[in-house]
Amino acid sequence: MEPKLSLAQSEVPIIYPNNPKSWMKVASQCIAIANSGGGILRLQLPSDANPTSLFSRFTKKISQLTTALEYTAIEDCQSLIDHIPSHTREFKVAKVSKNAQELILKIYPTLATLTSTIDANNHYAPSPDVAVDSCKQGLFDLLAGIQFSPQPYLMLDSKGAIISLNIASKNLLGIHQDPPYDLTFHDFLLDQSAENSFEKISAYISNRQVWQGTLQLQDTIQQTIPVEISMTPIWHGESTPNRLFVQLKDRRNEIANEQQLKRLAFYDPTTGLANRALLKDRLSMALASQRRQRLYGALLFIDLDHFKQINDVHGHSEGDAVLKKCATRLLKNLRQDDTLARIGGDEFVALLLGFGASFFAAQIQAKAIAEKLLASLDKPLVVNGHQYYIQASIGITLFPKALETAEDLLREADTAMYGAKAAGRNTVLVFESSMYQAVRKRFRIERELREAIRQKQFELYFQPQVDDHHQISSWEVLIRWNHPQQGVVSPMEFISIAEETGQIIPIGDWVLDKTCEILGQCERAGKPVALSANISARQFKDTQFVGNLKKHIRHHQIDANNLTLEMTESLLIEDATATAETMHELAKLGINFSIDDFGTGYSNLKYLRQLPLKELKIDKSFIQNICENNNDAAVVKTMLSLAAHLNLYVVAEGVEEKRQSQFLNKLAKIKMQGYLFGKPIPTSIFLNQWLQNYNKLRDVP
Repeated sequence: MEPKLSLAQSEVPIIYPNNPKSWMKVASQCIAIANSGGGILRLQLPSDANPTSLFSRFTKKISQLTTALEYTAIEDCQSLIDHIPSHTREFKVAKVSKNAQELILKIYPTLATLTSTIDANNHYAPSPDVAVDSCKQGLFDLLAGIQFSPQPYLMLDSKGAIISLNIASKNLLGIHQDPPYDLTFHDFLLDQSAENSFEKISAYISNRQVWQGTLQLQDTIQQTIPVEISMTPIWHGESTPNRLFVQLKDRRNEIANEQQLKRLAFYDPTTGLANRALLKDRLSMALASQRRQRLYGALLFIDLDHFKQINDVHGHSEGDAVLKKCATRLLKNLRQDDTLARIGGDEFVALLLGFGASFFAAQIQAKAIAEKLLASLDKPLVVNGHQYYIQASIGITLFPKALETAEDLLREADTAMYGAKAAGRNTVLVFESSMYQAVRKRFRIERELREAIRQKQFELYFQPQVDDHHQISSWEVLIRWNHPQQGVVSPMEFISIAEETGQIIPIGDWVLDKTCEILGQCERAGKPVALSANISARQFKDTQFVGNLKKHIRHHQIDANNLTLEMTESLLIEDATATAETMHELAKLGINFSIDDFGTGYSNLKYLRQLPLKELKIDKSFIQNICENNNDAAVVKTMLSLAAHLNLYVVAEGVEEKRQSQFLNKLAKIKMQGYLFGKPIPTSIFLNQWLQNYNKLRDVP
């Protein structure tokens, strides 16, 4: 039904538009009339105008404008309620009458009026000078909200033809044409299976129920769009719905987030490999499968040797880059059906299947693959200009054996890996049940060490170093663990574990603090003493090492010239530049440096000349057979010649027999240390002897 219009609503005649500016004025006038519920527009015509021709031109122009703006016409409030939004059509202008001077035009109310009050942010507010009844204004607001909502909405007819759709739907489906659309919902439905066919959905809706589900749509550029969809039927009293109001929800971001969460849950973010959770799942399935088929598989636990030093020296970013390259090398040397996982910082696990029905043949094959993996890692690897040679320790366990679980297999492979480390690293070891005892002991020591650090259960021991006249010239500081149940524990039992777990840092700091305390006590008593203490590589590279040592020196007010730090050859050659800088910084304080266990590493002699070294210590392995083994004797002579060339003092370790002492005295004037001159003694006995001027050794037998 058309709105009832009154000539009382007519405006003063306006001149017929003849330029863009005047056309905009007329358009504004039309909007104002439509906002008021409809009315009369009077156009003053040129004197020579043809009213019929101008009317045709006017309505065509208005039609173009309103079509471009996608105005939706409504006939009255009740019609809008029944047909939200029932259909689209052009802006309607009807001719009431005409004469030579005027066109009197009837303007239907439309939603075009909304465009005059919607700003760049799609905010709508009714014009204050327009009187619109509350019902119609509320519906205008609702439709404006739908039109500019980020949620896609469509209106379909009962056959699935698209009648109208909002901006979000156009953007989602890639529709750029103007209405009428000549498109159907079928055109965008990718999955045309019987279950998701439009006919089946329509049959469901015919029972006056809202259909909800998920569908795969395809936009105009053939891009797949997964959506959640809700179809609400709109009835006009007929037996079938006249319209279907469709609400869509784009699930692409949701699915991407779900996939990302899945990757985070089951894949390592650094390397992209499977993580522990996914590995355990696959291992459990593989264990059941291999049992069922009576075939053997293998689990390889791969731990990169000394990898933490890369992180400590060059940072975690470079460490991650090295891990990625290691992962790539490992993958290239595994079969397509094998699984490689990263389950820890520098720990990888390879799951291998299909080795056949022979246990021993499977063991040989697994070891061959493990050796291949070691070889692939032990090749030059360059990251950010730094060259690395990565080595690894690999533990292997075969399955199935009995009723072991996935956790059991991981523990067995881990146990074998630690056995490989204990055997010298860069090697492969197959799990044996006897290894459990050693592993349990290791875990016990690791746990009890934490308590020992808290309870300060350690004690310093001192072993004398004598000159060529067999007089004490200095002492080496050693550590013992006063275990509450086991008594005194040798450092051979726990130092390597402390090094691996990082517990060596607080232990080493305690040793330096107590050493400085003893030095200060002897200096204040007027009996200064020279002490040397071992420094581990991990402690030396700790960022707080230098600061803590300076603090101990200041606190105990000692002469740093009486302190010598013993360092291994391997520590000196790892990150040589940073090591040299730290040594020179400490040497400025008066601290001395000694190379411990000299001859067991690979020192660069040119590099050694650049370091502030005071002495080198010949490893006891060269001293034990020096009297019988000409090769050992020749090596010792070479070391003595080298020390003389570098102007270094020499200490021979492990001198236990008088003939060894006599042999060494014939070669050079050096210091010696070993059970021949005294076993390590605890702090209390050392202080008692030293402070009583005991500086001469007993007669050597």
